[in-house]
Amino acid sequence: MAATLKPDSDGAERLASSTIRRRRAYCLPRFYMNKRVYIRPLRLEDAQMSYQWRNNPKIWRHTLSKPDRHITVEMEAESLARILTREDEKRFAICLSDNGAYIGNIFYTDIRDGEAQLHIFIGEQRLCGKGRAYSAVCQILDYGFNTLKLEAVYALVKKENLAARALGKRAGFKRILEYYTDQAGANVVRFVFTKLMYEQKEHLGMGISDVRGRGGLLPE
Repeated sequence: MAATLKPDSDGAERLASSTIRRRRAYCLPRFYMNKRVYIRPLRLEDAQMSYQWRNNPKIWRHTLSKPDRHITVEMEAESLARILTREDEKRFAICLSDNGAYIGNIFYTDIRDGEAQLHIFIGEQRLCGKGRAYSAVCQILDYGFNTLKLEAVYALVKKENLAARALGKRAGFKRILEYYTDQAGANVVRFVFTKLMYEQKEHLGMGISDVRGRGGLLPE
């Protein structure tokens, strides 16, 4: 049965109040509240936007997987309806803090044995940069280590994906392994971020002593 999309009839007031509730639920650190984006759970109506991203080859040119056909909004909604029921995945939307606009996805897959794989993409290409992806990564690391009680988060990145590698480096991920995979037809680099690294605030780009000395503020 095809999933049905319903328009959001409550408007901006609903969006503003739900955003506040979600931020409180995640207990995000205070210094994230002034950042350019926040993350919220992905929902079915997001398919109305994300199906367009599925059909943009620029987004997927450096990823390990990509759509192999044209994706309709109905196909995206059906896929999302299945995905959101998976117990080993936690998917979030990346939204602009100033107006709540949905601009990308960040999520964990293969959550098991205290580990999870991290994925992220900015669908609105004109909004890439300015630290938005970095802020989203910091927030999902908070969720992963504080709520899911993970011991480690890892990411698999094509060696040629320089933007993803730079993001991982800024967020404190450590390069562990490089290997070739026939599935992707490319060399893949495995990056890891552990609970100990999180406790030492390495995702903030500074050691814990430096964080204390600078008031815990995120670098721009």
